[in-house]
Amino acid sequence: MAQALSPWEHNVGEAAVALPSGVKSRGGADNSERLPLVYKFARIPEKTDAAWKATPLQGGKVSYGSSSSSILPKLNYGKFTHVDFTYFRAFLDVPAGFKASKAEVTIGNVDDQSRMLLFNSNHIDGFHIPANDGKRGGAAVTADYTKELVPGEINTFVIIQV
Repeated sequence: MAQALSPWEHNVGEAAVALPSGVKSRGGADNSERLPLVYKFARIPEKTDAAWKATPLQGGKVSYGSSSSSILPKLNYGKFTHVDFTYFRAFLDVPAGFKASKAEVTIGNVDDQSRMLLFNSNHIDGFHIPANDGKRGGAAVTADYTKELVPGEINTFVIIQV
């Protein structure tokens, strides 16, 4: 009677998202700072969306980047006025009465940035651990969701990739 993690799936989401006038996806003097405000423009596809597909794995890890490229028009490169989201998910079935000892997710090498959310009956809008976003050129980040799991239901992990 142990927890069971489903295989990871991905969904390329909607088309390129135009940010509102005056909002940019990057900041700083040289535009190298990835801005977390972009996540409020993400629209996680519904659970039943037919576009969810199995995600390639290498050594048990999601390996997606080499098989995809940005859909942003080249015309918009360097302007930081549009974003392209890809979503990843996995379901963790935690049996009633089971006490998890560790539920960690690590986000490694990303381009440009990514955020992990956990959804369950305690977190219907998703639970995010601040300061655990993955960033291009940044170190891998590991987030511990053990205390946020809800036994007796399927907990859903979603990664929003920008």
